[in-house]
Amino acid sequence: MNLTIMLIILAVLPSVFIGTIIYKNDIVEKEPVKFLRKLFALGVALSAIVILLTGVLQSIVPFLAQDLKTLSGLELFISMFLSVALIEEGCKWLTFKLVAWNSKNFDYIYDAIVYSVFISLGFATIENVLYVVNGGLWVALVRSICSVPGHAYFGITMGYYLGLAKQATINGNNDIRNKNLFLSIIIPTTLHTIFNFCLFTQSTTGLIFYLVFLVLLFVNSTKKIKQLSRITSSM
Repeated sequence: MNLTIMLIILAVLPSVFIGTIIYKNDIVEKEPVKFLRKLFALGVALSAIVILLTGVLQSIVPFLAQDLKTLSGLELFISMFLSVALIEEGCKWLTFKLVAWNSKNFDYIYDAIVYSVFISLGFATIENVLYVVNGGLWVALVRSICSVPGHAYFGITMGYYLGLAKQATINGNNDIRNKNLFLSIIIPTTLHTIFNFCLFTQSTTGLIFYLVFLVLLFVNSTKKIKQLSRITSSM
């Protein structure tokens, strides 16, 4: 088998594995595969939009375009928040709102996690393919247990709060809806920022905190999946 093809397969496998788990936990009513493919494809397409928006932001705020190694701790955190986390999570959030929020298929609260994760996995997959093809087998291994699951964790968190916001909308509770809409973007963005910040500090302390943070994200995401997937009443 051609090495490039093998690397592409390895880059895609983590998304297939995670997507299957999320789909299987949709125990009440499976979402249409065609719709999930659409969300995944839109996630892939987001990569071009993210690159464009990042370029525009870096032209407006020049220090965001500097080599990360030259930045102070505070500058690195700001850079991770503005030029990476906020743009990526913001694009995923907007895609959900435009495509999935008013979908006729969105009738159970867990659906929000499914939709959000599939959008996130679409973005994570194309990003992973680019990194793995250029970086090789070691990069494929590391990103399969860190970066791709990271995007899924952020997607689960986003979907969790979007599900609560949708439920509040149907119940006519605008205050709870607005609160959860805000949390659905600010919490994933903050988690994404911390995730990247710890990784790019390139210190032993940062690496240890990064690994602990990964475990906490996994535990928290698992709880959110169990909590919403057990709700069997439609909205």
